[in-house]
Amino acid sequence: MLIIPAESAVNWKRPPWMTLSLILACFLAFAFYQGDDDRIANEALETYLNADLQSLEAPAYEDYLQRKIRLEGQEELVSQLEGFNTLQEQNEQVWIAATLLFDNEFYQYLLENRELIWTSNQRRAWMAQRSEIQREYINRLSSNQLGLVPAQLSLYTLVTYQFLHGGWGHIIGNLVFLFLLGFTVEKALGAARFLLAYLACGAISGLVFTAFSLGSTVPLVGASGSISGLMGMYVAIYGLQKIRFFYFVGVYLITSVHRRLRCCRSGWVKRFMTTGLPGQRASLTWPTLAGWWPGQAWYGCWGKAGFRSKRNFTNRKKKSRTSVSRRATPRPWQVWGEWNSIWPVSSLKL
Repeated sequence: MLIIPAESAVNWKRPPWMTLSLILACFLAFAFYQGDDDRIANEALETYLNADLQSLEAPAYEDYLQRKIRLEGQEELVSQLEGFNTLQEQNEQVWIAATLLFDNEFYQYLLENRELIWTSNQRRAWMAQRSEIQREYINRLSSNQLGLVPAQLSLYTLVTYQFLHGGWGHIIGNLVFLFLLGFTVEKALGAARFLLAYLACGAISGLVFTAFSLGSTVPLVGASGSISGLMGMYVAIYGLQKIRFFYFVGVYLITSVHRRLRCCRSGWVKRFMTTGLPGQRASLTWPTLAGWWPGQAWYGCWGKAGFRSKRNFTNRKKKSRTSVSRRATPRPWQVWGEWNSIWPVSSLKL
């Protein structure tokens, strides 16, 4: 179930320029900066297959997953191991190569244990070819350049990772929420404070992800932590007021539902705890939720300081409303969903 607020309307005479600018920046980064990733990935895979490196790495990959399962208790990798064994039985060389090539943590495992895995001749051949592929292709992928890598944390990637996305489903889902929540929060805070709050919530979410994934080389991309902060600010703005929501249940849309906003807060949090935002892995929900409370605290500090009057913003003249019964309208498509790319996931989508 999705809960989408629809209380405010956009005043196009005074448009939310900062919200629209953030949406445009995310779209341009995805369409142009990240648009070259497919070509780079294809060239990397072709070079990897020509070098026949999968014959060296595939046995090591099975041992790598088994160690993770037995010694570190990562039971979620059991299905990944079974899927890899299925690929080998079906002789799916392209998918085997893609699985091995785009797993950053597996590459680090090979670097650390290469002397135990291969003979000296095999090790020299692997190092000469694999390091070149990593340098010329893998390191040039957008997620590895500007994504948030916990093992290589830097201040600028705490900001840049918020503008990268992992696919069309990921970016569409995030930008829809950014628009629906952003223009209201921007109107309440003002453009400058809104931008600062948005980036700060995303940075805090990134720091929490880093704390949960110390030493990981898998990059994080996406704006879900920032948008979680917007949700927190939205709740702080409207408080206990009754506002209008759109409810999506599967492919059905239920409209004209009026509830107190804080009553719907648990629905938002429950969705984060189970599936996160569209295109996001459930394992990333705690880092995503980390943006919620800073968002509420941020609006509380600025709103109560008198920069923007919360009372003047939310108190509108009451209009008579005709009672509208809940009505389910079928839709032939899912509004959003996780988009699966042709390549195995080489970065985490937040």
